[in-house]
Amino acid sequence: MYRRSAGVPDCPQCNSERKMSFKGLRYAVHGESYGSFGAVDFGVLGKAETKEQYDRCISVIKERFPNHHVNIEHESDAQRNARSEERQHNTYLERKARGYDSQVLKERRSESHAKKFEQSSNGASNANGSAQ
Repeated sequence: MYRRSAGVPDCPQCNSERKMSFKGLRYAVHGESYGSFGAVDFGVLGKAETKEQYDRCISVIKERFPNHHVNIEHESDAQRNARSEERQHNTYLERKARGYDSQVLKERRSESHAKKFEQSSNGASNANGSAQ
Protein backbone atom coordinates (compact mmCIF):
# COMPACT_ATOMS: atom_id res chain seq x y z
CA MET A 1 0.00 0.00 0.00
CA TYR A 2 1.13 3.52 -0.71
CA ARG A 3 -0.19 7.04 -0.71
CA ARG A 4 -1.21 8.47 -4.04
CA SER A 5 0.41 11.76 -3.20
CA ALA A 6 3.76 10.00 -2.64
CA GLY A 7 3.48 8.09 -5.90
CA VAL A 8 4.24 4.46 -6.67
CA PRO A 9 7.20 3.18 -4.60
CA ASP A 10 10.33 1.86 -6.28
CA CYS A 11 10.74 -1.86 -6.83
CA PRO A 12 12.00 -3.49 -3.60
CA GLN A 13 14.21 -5.97 -5.50
CA CYS A 14 15.99 -3.79 -8.05
CA ASN A 15 15.20 -0.25 -6.79
CA SER A 16 14.06 0.81 -10.27
CA GLU A 17 11.09 3.06 -10.87
CA ARG A 18 7.77 1.25 -11.21
CA LYS A 19 5.03 2.27 -13.56
CA MET A 20 1.54 0.97 -13.07
CA SER A 21 -1.06 1.01 -15.78
CA PHE A 22 -4.56 -0.39 -15.64
CA LYS A 23 -5.12 0.24 -19.33
CA GLY A 24 -6.83 -2.72 -20.95
CA LEU A 25 -7.64 -4.35 -17.62
CA ARG A 26 -11.16 -5.76 -17.67
CA TYR A 27 -12.68 -7.91 -15.00
CA ALA A 28 -16.13 -9.02 -13.99
CA VAL A 29 -17.78 -11.51 -11.70
CA HIS A 30 -20.10 -13.85 -13.56
CA GLY A 31 -22.80 -15.97 -11.97
CA GLU A 32 -22.03 -15.38 -8.31
CA SER A 33 -23.46 -11.94 -7.57
CA TYR A 34 -26.81 -10.15 -7.68
CA GLY A 35 -27.88 -9.21 -11.18
CA SER A 36 -25.55 -11.61 -12.99
CA PHE A 37 -27.72 -14.64 -12.27
CA GLY A 38 -31.30 -15.06 -13.49
CA ALA A 39 -33.53 -15.07 -10.41
CA VAL A 40 -35.51 -18.26 -9.73
CA ASP A 41 -38.59 -18.33 -7.50
CA PHE A 42 -38.69 -21.53 -5.42
CA GLY A 43 -42.02 -20.73 -3.77
CA VAL A 44 -41.79 -21.75 -0.09
CA LEU A 45 -37.98 -21.70 -0.18
CA GLY A 46 -37.95 -18.13 -1.43
CA LYS A 47 -36.38 -16.43 -4.41
CA ALA A 48 -32.80 -17.30 -5.39
CA GLU A 49 -31.04 -14.26 -6.82
CA THR A 50 -27.47 -15.61 -6.72
CA LYS A 51 -25.88 -18.89 -7.75
CA GLU A 52 -25.12 -19.63 -4.08
CA GLN A 53 -28.77 -19.21 -3.07
CA TYR A 54 -29.84 -21.34 -6.05
CA ASP A 55 -27.44 -24.15 -5.05
CA ARG A 56 -28.68 -23.97 -1.45
CA CYS A 57 -32.33 -24.29 -2.55
CA ILE A 58 -31.52 -27.22 -4.84
CA SER A 59 -29.65 -28.99 -2.02
CA VAL A 60 -32.64 -28.49 0.33
CA ILE A 61 -34.97 -29.99 -2.28
CA LYS A 62 -32.62 -32.94 -2.85
CA GLU A 63 -32.37 -33.46 0.92
CA ARG A 64 -36.13 -33.53 1.40
CA PHE A 65 -36.86 -35.63 -1.71
CA PRO A 66 -33.80 -37.86 -2.26
CA ASN A 67 -35.20 -40.11 -5.02
CA HIS A 68 -36.67 -37.30 -7.15
CA HIS A 69 -35.24 -35.32 -10.06
CA VAL A 70 -35.17 -31.49 -10.01
CA ASN A 71 -36.35 -29.98 -13.30
CA ILE A 72 -36.58 -26.19 -13.49
CA GLU A 73 -38.36 -24.72 -16.50
CA HIS A 74 -38.50 -21.13 -17.65
CA GLU A 75 -41.81 -19.32 -17.20
CA SER A 76 -42.51 -16.35 -19.42
CA ASP A 77 -44.28 -13.20 -18.22
CA ALA A 78 -47.34 -14.15 -20.27
CA GLN A 79 -47.53 -17.58 -18.59
CA ARG A 80 -47.13 -16.00 -15.14
CA ASN A 81 -49.85 -13.44 -15.87
CA ALA A 82 -52.19 -16.14 -17.19
CA ARG A 83 -51.66 -18.20 -14.03
CA SER A 84 -52.32 -15.12 -11.87
CA GLU A 85 -55.51 -14.26 -13.78
CA GLU A 86 -56.72 -17.86 -13.50
CA ARG A 87 -56.14 -17.79 -9.73
CA GLN A 88 -58.06 -14.51 -9.42
CA HIS A 89 -60.92 -15.88 -11.51
CA ASN A 90 -61.09 -19.03 -9.35
CA THR A 91 -61.23 -16.86 -6.23
CA TYR A 92 -64.07 -14.87 -7.79
CA LEU A 93 -65.97 -18.08 -8.63
CA GLU A 94 -65.51 -19.43 -5.07
CA ARG A 95 -66.81 -16.19 -3.54
CA LYS A 96 -69.72 -16.12 -5.96
CA ALA A 97 -70.63 -19.72 -5.05
CA ARG A 98 -70.66 -18.76 -1.34
CA GLY A 99 -72.88 -15.78 -2.06
CA TYR A 100 -70.25 -13.10 -1.46
CA ASP A 101 -70.10 -10.12 -3.73
CA SER A 102 -67.99 -6.97 -3.54
CA GLN A 103 -70.74 -5.01 -1.75
CA VAL A 104 -71.15 -7.65 0.99
CA LEU A 105 -67.38 -7.82 1.52
CA LYS A 106 -67.15 -4.00 1.78
CA GLU A 107 -69.97 -3.97 4.36
CA ARG A 108 -68.27 -6.68 6.42
CA ARG A 109 -64.96 -4.81 6.32
CA SER A 110 -66.55 -1.54 7.42
CA GLU A 111 -68.40 -3.31 10.27
CA SER A 112 -65.17 -4.95 11.38
CA HIS A 113 -63.32 -1.61 11.36
CA ALA A 114 -66.15 0.04 13.29
CA LYS A 115 -66.04 -2.69 15.96
CA LYS A 116 -62.25 -2.39 16.30
CA PHE A 117 -62.48 1.38 16.58
CA GLU A 118 -65.26 1.07 19.16
CA GLN A 119 -63.27 -1.42 21.22
CA SER A 120 -60.12 0.72 21.11
CA SER A 121 -62.04 3.86 22.10
CA ASN A 122 -63.79 1.98 24.95
CA GLY A 123 -60.45 0.64 26.14
CA ALA A 124 -58.93 4.11 26.11
CA SER A 125 -61.88 5.64 28.00
CA ASN A 126 -61.78 2.84 30.60
CA ALA A 127 -58.10 3.39 31.14
CA ASN A 128 -58.68 7.14 31.57
CA GLY A 129 -61.69 6.59 33.83
CA SER A 130 -59.92 4.14 36.17
CA ALA A 131 -56.99 6.51 36.64
CA GLN A 132 -59.26 9.21 38.15
